[in-house]
Amino acid sequence: MKILTIVALLILFIAFSNYIILTIGQFFKKAGEVSIRKSMGGKNIDIFKMFLSENLITILISFIAGGILGDMLIPVFNNISQSQIYFNLINIPSLVAFSALSIILLTTLTSLIPIFIFRKVKPTLLSTKKLFAGKKASASQVFVGLQYALTIVLIIATISISKQTNYLKNKSLGFSDKNIISLDVRYLSQSGATVLRDMLKNQAGVTNTSLTNRDFFDGYSTRSFEVSSSEVLNTYIFKADNYFIPTLNLKLLEGRNFSESNVDSTDKSIVVNEEFVKKMKIDGSPIGSIVSSGKNRFEIIGVVNNYQFLTSREKIEPMILYSNTNIGNGYSSILVKYNPENLSNVISAIKKGWKEMNTKENLNYTFWDKELENRYKVEERLSKTILYASIISIIILSLGLFGLTVLISAQRTNEIGIRKVNGAQIGQVIMMLNGNYLKWVFFAFLVACPLGWYLMNKWLENFAYKTSLSWWIFALAGVLALGIALITVSWQSWRAATRNPVEALRYE
Repeated sequence: MKILTIVALLILFIAFSNYIILTIGQFFKKAGEVSIRKSMGGKNIDIFKMFLSENLITILISFIAGGILGDMLIPVFNNISQSQIYFNLINIPSLVAFSALSIILLTTLTSLIPIFIFRKVKPTLLSTKKLFAGKKASASQVFVGLQYALTIVLIIATISISKQTNYLKNKSLGFSDKNIISLDVRYLSQSGATVLRDMLKNQAGVTNTSLTNRDFFDGYSTRSFEVSSSEVLNTYIFKADNYFIPTLNLKLLEGRNFSESNVDSTDKSIVVNEEFVKKMKIDGSPIGSIVSSGKNRFEIIGVVNNYQFLTSREKIEPMILYSNTNIGNGYSSILVKYNPENLSNVISAIKKGWKEMNTKENLNYTFWDKELENRYKVEERLSKTILYASIISIIILSLGLFGLTVLISAQRTNEIGIRKVNGAQIGQVIMMLNGNYLKWVFFAFLVACPLGWYLMNKWLENFAYKTSLSWWIFALAGVLALGIALITVSWQSWRAATRNPVEALRYE
């Protein structure tokens, strides 16, 4: 939520500064009117009132239109972000206060700027064509540079979040998560769940079945094991039968799997992961070692690889598998490993088996691959939202940059005409007009890279396993920004460069 708020504020800043840039450009078209007013005794306060009334009307209309458009586009945004945004009585006062403050600030700022520009200028100079063109252009280009910096940051964020999301989705989990159905059997007795497991195991298309009390999507249980007299290790625990390890294709690194004899009410055998062995500081082979949890003592019979039983955002923690039916909750899930070519037969067998259990509870099952994919919907929605925000900011920026290019080209019409008369080529004129923009894009790139690196590093700290912020992310963001700038200004620069110089100089 904080990231989306920051993105919204960045877009608002880009839009506001864009409006200020274009407004400053329009001030100079009103130089003649200001000159007449000052010649007739008009004071700065009168000029301020003139600009204030014009800007206030424009900004009020814009806010009303924006509010209507925003209300219309909320369903579209909800569909894109797969979330629900709505207005209610709680946030209306704060929304009105923010809008009022924005209107007052923007109106006052855009009305004061011409006063500072025109206050020390003589009315005779105001009526000429030489009114601080360079200063105005420089000030506007500073704003453009800041806008480009923020846009580059958004592009960096979009690429980085997308890269991290793809990394999480494609990262090896350490077990086979494909073609597994998790069948909810929490309302069946342990004996009933075992009967259903064995029934499904013999169906066509089913390659393996297993009982467990956790399917990675409905929480977890923990237990403390004694490392030493003064240190305990908080450990995740999962109840599993002797089919669990082969069903998930876990790697048995040492020792053996559970056997049918282990699945009873007295057995104290456990299978642990590598992280458990490491954190318990067991010297030598852990097979046969006795570990204590309160009054209970357990024997390690096997070690499996570190597999991702939590989300990939989190570090792999110590974990044990146990088969004692008296410890913890009963079985809650049957994991059904199936052949995708026989999926319809497998579903039919599950429905038939559930019906034979004579339970009044509804049949519930989920596909693991879909559930695992949903784990990273937050990151996917965030990536998609920031992508659209980047597109919006690029459109706003391009419109402002195009308008600024038109104004500056008009101011330099005479200069372009003189250069062409003296033999300047079209390419040289285009390079002259584009040169200043390229300079500010380079400045924006230098500002945006450390800022984007810092923000994305802070965001990546939320993940135990993360991708790196590769150099090409920043290079690609810079190239995209440069391409946007060139596409935006080159058309107008080409028009100005190909204009007949006689048209520019005939009134001089």
